[in-house]
Parts: sequence; C-alpha cells; structure tokens
Amino acid sequence: AAIHMTLGETYFSLGMYKQSERHIDQAREIRQKRLGLEALSTLRAMTVLANVYVRQRRLDEAEKLLKRVQLHRKTLASMNVLGLVEWRRGNYNEAVNLFRKTIEAQERKLGQNHSSTLETVANLAVVYKDQGKYGEAEDLLKKVLELQRRSPGPDHPSTLTTMHNLSSVYLAQDNYDAAEKLLSEALEVERRVLGPEHPLTLLSMGYLAVLYNDRGNWPEAERRFQELLKLHQRAFGREHPVSITTMDHLATVNRNLAKYAEAERLLKEALSIQSRMGRTEQPISLGMLRNLAQVQY
Repeated sequence: AAIHMTLGETYFSLGMYKQSERHIDQAREIRQKRLGLEALSTLRAMTVLANVYVRQRRLDEAEKLLKRVQLHRKTLASMNVLGLVEWRRGNYNEAVNLFRKTIEAQERKLGQNHSSTLETVANLAVVYKDQGKYGEAEDLLKKVLELQRRSPGPDHPSTLTTMHNLSSVYLAQDNYDAAEKLLSEALEVERRVLGPEHPLTLLSMGYLAVLYNDRGNWPEAERRFQELLKLHQRAFGREHPVSITTMDHLATVNRNLAKYAEAERLLKEALSIQSRMGRTEQPISLGMLRNLAQVQY
C-alpha cells in the first residue's frame, strides 16, 4: 500500500492523473481491507483520490468520496479538497469559507509556512482571482511563491503551479511584462526538469502564446501556437478538446495576420473533427463557426 501511495502521489505531482488514480485507488483498497475504513491512512488515501477526481473534473465522485471521509473524521485535507470541488462548480463564496476555515486550522496546527498551509492559501488566491479580487489574489500568491522558492524549491511542481497562478492574475490585470517574465522563467525550468510534453510545460507555452496575441505580437503568437499545436496533438491526439482549442487560437492569430486561407483551413478541419465527435453544439464549435464566417466574409 505504501508503494502504491508513493507512486500515486508522484504521478499526481507530475500531472499524470490516470496513473495516479490507479495507484492511489489500489492503496485505498489495500488499507481499507487491512485497517478498516476509519483508519487515518485509509482516509488519507481516499482524500488524495478525491483530489485526483477534482483534477479530472469528476466533481460528483470527488464530493461523494469526501463525504465518506468526513463521516469518520473531518480532516483538514478533506476540507481543502472540498473547497476545490466548490470552486470548480463556481460556488466561490462557499469555497472561500472552506479555504479560510482550513487555513485558520492549518496555521494553528501546522504553522504558516507548512506546505499544506501554503497549498490552501494558493487555492484561496485562485478563487479571489476568479471573483475579480486581483489585488488580494496577487498579494497571497506572491507570499506563497516566496516561501515555496525556499522550500520545496524553485523546480518543484507546486512552485511552478503558483507561478502559473500568479501569471494568470497579472494577465487578468493586463500586466503583460510581469506575466511574461514569470512565465518565461517557469517554462525554462519546466522544459529542463519536466520535459516538453508535461502539462505544466504546455500550460506555460499556452499562456505565453495568448499573451503575445493579446499584445498584438502576432508573428510570435503564431510561432508559439504552431509549436503548441504539434505538442498537443502528439500528447493528446488530434481529436482532443485541447488540440481543438489550440487550432481555434491559431486560426484567430492567422486571421489577425491576414492569412485567411490558413485560418479557414484550420477552422474547417477543427469543425470537421467536432462534427465527427458529436460536439457541434459545444460553445467552442459555435465560436469557430462565427470565426469561419468572418474569415470567409
């Protein structure tokens, strides 16, 4: 069980959630059979598994598992993950309340600088960002990033995730210089430590491509989206929603560059895939239809 748990948490930190789920669930099953449902180690495995579900957008399954945990013990970790469930559902006020209660207890029991406390503070900051409270989000994330750079260190996935979150706050405030500097720093580390196809690496590349597009640097945005599309298609396949979204972004950049034929080709290819996959009613499909009409006009 301990080996499965370690492997599952390692895969989780690397963003490899399918592999993480398999090992964490095996650890949970072993611990539940040997130690019982009420054992702390069993409840911990269930909580980590619920967090995997959240990352996979399986919110109902995550909530169901967390409620089972909290029937036996209302752990701080389960409260934090439940806050993530509420955030993903758009219940921001409920998420804020859960995160604040968790942080208060964590600071009392674990200390302000503990990794679990910092994780919950970062989660709270993300909710603030989604609420449009950019100043509060920025202040919290700067504090978290400063501490995470000391421990667990500048190359750790948790630190890189905080850099992404802070960059997104900068972008929301049109602070492009600060966002570009932070994202470029993160991308250099991710390519070196995690590899070119890791989810965090691809996320930084996507943020930077959007940044250059928003600044009107369309040649650089085109180059970035072209590179990102190749990586997305190799990592996820041509039909994956992530690949389709990147095709849509690249088509928009091509339209801005007056490369109408290439924009039309991309949009038609993406819409053909969406039709084949039965996704014609999705918002992105409707948006691409509007973009195609503008390109053809």
